[in-house]
Amino acid sequence: MSPDSIYYLQTAENFKNGYGISIRDADGLKAMTHWAPLYPIILSFFNNFKILNVILSFITSFLIGVIILRATNSIYASILSVILFSFSPTYIFIFSHLWSETLSIPFILITIIFIKKYLDSQKIQFLIIFSILIAISTLIRYANLFFILAIILIFFIYRFKVLHLIISLSISSSLFILWQIRNSLSPNPQATREFSLHIFSGTHFSVLLETLKNYILPPYSESWQFIIMISLLLGIIMFLISRKENVRFSNWEKMLLICAISVIIFIFISISTMYYNILPDIRILSPFFIFIFCSLFIFVYRILHFKLNGILIYLALLLGYVNYTFSYINEVRENPSDLNSPIWSNLEIIKELKKLPSNSYIYTNAPDIIYLHTKHFASMIPKKYNPANNKLEYDFKDEIREMEMKLRKNDGFLVIIYPFSRFYLPTKEELEHLIPLEVYKETRDGIIYKVRK
Repeated sequence: MSPDSIYYLQTAENFKNGYGISIRDADGLKAMTHWAPLYPIILSFFNNFKILNVILSFITSFLIGVIILRATNSIYASILSVILFSFSPTYIFIFSHLWSETLSIPFILITIIFIKKYLDSQKIQFLIIFSILIAISTLIRYANLFFILAIILIFFIYRFKVLHLIISLSISSSLFILWQIRNSLSPNPQATREFSLHIFSGTHFSVLLETLKNYILPPYSESWQFIIMISLLLGIIMFLISRKENVRFSNWEKMLLICAISVIIFIFISISTMYYNILPDIRILSPFFIFIFCSLFIFVYRILHFKLNGILIYLALLLGYVNYTFSYINEVRENPSDLNSPIWSNLEIIKELKKLPSNSYIYTNAPDIIYLHTKHFASMIPKKYNPANNKLEYDFKDEIREMEMKLRKNDGFLVIIYPFSRFYLPTKEELEHLIPLEVYKETRDGIIYKVRK
């Protein structure tokens, strides 16, 4: 679990208990607006989330096989693609987490299948189906709005009817627009994303390049990297030597590459307008990986028919991926760091928080950890910096005074968990300077304050 996972979990529990699509903090229920709603709703029907991940991972692998089969007309290629994909770093990483990507990726793949059906036939029914699927997928993960850009590019490249483009865009964006209207009209909404224009940095590009490198040479595969590189180079050299005619992309490859490019463009637009601290890492780029994986596999299989040069490339990647898989699993077992691991549940400060009354009023730097391990509902300390653009919050001191007033009125607690930090929150020393605090309980890994009377 990551912080996002815990909010998905809380929303799912609230929905299951009849509180609608909501989260709860120290002040009570709030309409959940920061995340898309469908994934928590699906979670609410499962008591064992591992079962859901297994089901969704199976569906994802199956759909990858279907796409490769349709693109190559080879069951052999389909089976090989599923084996390679099932050991890939992105697949292992994503489906070992409680994340909306686990539901989003299968929807993306189904949508791709129907977009291709439309490209082949230009029948309105397929356009309506894939547009409805896009509309649903935007309520699983907002980032699936990249499909809007992909549709525009596809329509202009293939010169389809403008009327079809208008119909598709209208349907595809409809549910997202309705959801945003709901959010704006909701009483007491949760704080949501803010529009803020700023430019992306070199850090974003370096993370992007590192993520792309890890697709070929995954982390934890250092012992195999020399073999992998030699095999890939030999395969590429043999491909260049054996090529006797101009290579053209098939419609499958073109469509997948257009979608991959759309993902990258959409991510960098989001970084520059909505949330500066989004990084194009293995999670954020998971749709891009799916598209690139399928397009390259189709291309290599179609051009090389998996002769010696194709087998070398395939085996090189498989060696790296298999080694990654087992190394990653061992690393997680030996050094668990996710938020539901014993590292967090065994903190002394968590044990002290469990002793507080169940209705305690709490502000903290880690409401997600406190909820997961104590079931106390807590509010986040006011942000000093806006995480959307890293600029100082102009009303920060006003919000601090409001927090002080609420803590005083409700006889509340201010909790700082030392091992967990968020760069945009004030430090412990800053809070002590801004608010008259007295120590209620201090441990090696945290501190509980009361407002001095």
